[in-house]
Amino acid sequence: MTSYIDADPILRNLWQGAEPPHGGVLRDAGFRLLVLSAEEIQPSREKFPGVVVIYAPNDDTLRPTLEQMRLAMRAARAVAKAVKRGTKTLVTCAMGRNRSGLISALALREITGCSGADAVKHVQKSRSDALTNKTFANMVSALPPRENGVKR
Repeated sequence: MTSYIDADPILRNLWQGAEPPHGGVLRDAGFRLLVLSAEEIQPSREKFPGVVVIYAPNDDTLRPTLEQMRLAMRAARAVAKAVKRGTKTLVTCAMGRNRSGLISALALREITGCSGADAVKHVQKSRSDALTNKTFANMVSALPPRENGVKR
């Protein structure tokens, strides 16, 4: 595994990327929270010393199950709380595109109060090829603005 972090900033302290490197690389880059959303990439917490790991496994090929959506929403709320506290957070999946984009967009909506459609557009602008899974993009885009979000 490489020590390169394939990730892009979505907001200050919110990053989205591909499979993360093991070891202290994330900690050394200032990350304190890691979300692993690729169903097939769920290494143990011990692989990422000094970083809190949240598991939200999802499959990118099918419509998410109710349980997968619950995990994504729970992860997005945890990410939003962490980012609001100033915790540098990395949301990942295999390629850093769809499953991570789903959680990043949901978290962005929680943080800023924007509509789901605006969250999708922002994530797509920030991370090349993000949210190309139309099912994920449409699910988030259908969400209205959050009244209690914190404006950017």
